[in-house]
Amino acid sequence: MFPIMKYFLIYENHSNLKTEEQFFQKNLHLLNKLNIIHPLQTNHKIRQELIEKNWITNKNQYKLYDLELAKIHLNLWENAIQNQNSITVIRSNSVTHPNFLKFQEIILNQINTYDLIIWGYNLNNPITVQTHSSFPRIFYTFPGNEIKEDSKTNNDLVDHNLFQSNPIDPQIVRLFEFTSLDCYSLSYQGAQKLLKLAIPFGEEDYLTQEASLYGSNFYVLNPIASYPNITFDIEINRHLETLKAYTSIPPLAVLS
Repeated sequence: MFPIMKYFLIYENHSNLKTEEQFFQKNLHLLNKLNIIHPLQTNHKIRQELIEKNWITNKNQYKLYDLELAKIHLNLWENAIQNQNSITVIRSNSVTHPNFLKFQEIILNQINTYDLIIWGYNLNNPITVQTHSSFPRIFYTFPGNEIKEDSKTNNDLVDHNLFQSNPIDPQIVRLFEFTSLDCYSLSYQGAQKLLKLAIPFGEEDYLTQEASLYGSNFYVLNPIASYPNITFDIEINRHLETLKAYTSIPPLAVLS
């Protein structure tokens, strides 16, 4: 039996779903389920505040708004540890499948323990997964319409109506790399591990799976060896090897 799951929405005014009403039109099944958090758009004191909490040092290069988002995640993690509950966190640019809650319960019952489950990821960047412990990892990417990896438009190619109206059969797999912290569940044990591993955050670059997989990586267009640690999802990627981290294929959430 898993601990109680609490649900949170990080609502951002600049997301494509520009109002809370628009978000819940796309995610009606989550109505009355989510505790809504509004990030401060400008908080000039946040860097010093986080330095005083020993969450960052002067090495941290995050922009102010990215620091604000990281602070929200960390506060939720601390509360999860204190109350010994799990959390599901969704950002307001997410469109979830109508059976999100049903599939979430099914998947949680399939796995014995978990630290982190990423329910949705940025399709413009690759993810690395492992379907079974006896198999090598899979570098899971989308071609996109552009030549450059950072110019892809895969999220825009997703048909939201089709995604939400058609049945899906999500499979849970181990996760070793992803992009974008838009929809995830975290156990309080996972929160404990991440707080120990990630604090102070934003210190070191992330060495990607693209450069460390098998051999020449000829199957990756312009493989990127590392990412600068300037957003909180990059910090979390640095620690996936030591976590029981999973994702769903297909995802249960897509980006608007």
